[in-house]
Amino acid sequence: SHAPLEEQLTRQLERLIQDRTVPVLAHRSLAETAGLLKPAVLILDEDIPPEADYLDLAPQVVGMYPVHRPGVHCHLAVETRFNYQLGRLYRPSGFPPPDPARDPHYFKFPFSLCPSPIEGLWVAQKEIGDPIRYQEAIGLVEGIEIRSPVDGQLWGLAHSGRFVAASQPIALIFEGPQSSDFRHFGFREHAIAGALLEAVLARHG
Repeated sequence: SHAPLEEQLTRQLERLIQDRTVPVLAHRSLAETAGLLKPAVLILDEDIPPEADYLDLAPQVVGMYPVHRPGVHCHLAVETRFNYQLGRLYRPSGFPPPDPARDPHYFKFPFSLCPSPIEGLWVAQKEIGDPIRYQEAIGLVEGIEIRSPVDGQLWGLAHSGRFVAASQPIALIFEGPQSSDFRHFGFREHAIAGALLEAVLARHG
């Protein structure tokens, strides 16, 4: 006879953990799977829609704000927006977070996207990390110069020789001070991961 589903899931989970792999539960079976595995901490991805019943799936459920609200969809929520609160853990007692319109520590999204006005073959004339000036050419699409909409630093660039569609972004331009931080692109993910680690350690500390 086949082993019970709970036993099968437990064995698979143990193998994943031994391989240093993080198991991801599909949303469509999240409640059922969590009920079988009984996790101590459950982390909700941004793609998981806000539903109040997540609070009962684990002793500590951590969501992603502003998709999930602490005390409503989860016990704790991580700030995921690009502002000075990025990576902060929100609790029901300290919610809602500061209003961006009134909080001087909030800032606008520090990047600009440069789209291609036409479709065609993209040839880059700059490299990631290069400073760029307003109206300076970043590259060519079908021989037509694509110019920067702002002053800044290139933090992202489409691969040269790639066919791009009209309106497709070909460059990500950081409008803040130039630095070497472009080498560590993914700072948002690092901030969120740090908050999640804090939540897990707080639970088991």
